Amino acid sequence: MTAIRKATSRELPLQELEGFPVTDKPSTGESKRAPRDKQANRRTNSKKASSSLRVKRSVKA
Repeated sequence: MTAIRKATSRELPLQELEGFPVTDKPSTGESKRAPRDKQANRRTNSKKASSSLRVKRSVKA
C-alpha cells in the first residue's frame, strides 16, 4: 500500500466490508486440486522430447 500511495501521490483509505473477512490464510487446510501424477508427466515429456529429435529421412527414387 505504501508503494501505491507514493506512486499515485494519493491517500487510499482502507474500508471494512461486512461479510467479507480479510485474511491471508486459506479457508480450508486442504487443497482444492488433486496432486498430479509426476511420473506420468515425465513419461509424456520424454515421449515429446524424443519425437521432436527424430529426423525425417528422404526417400531416394
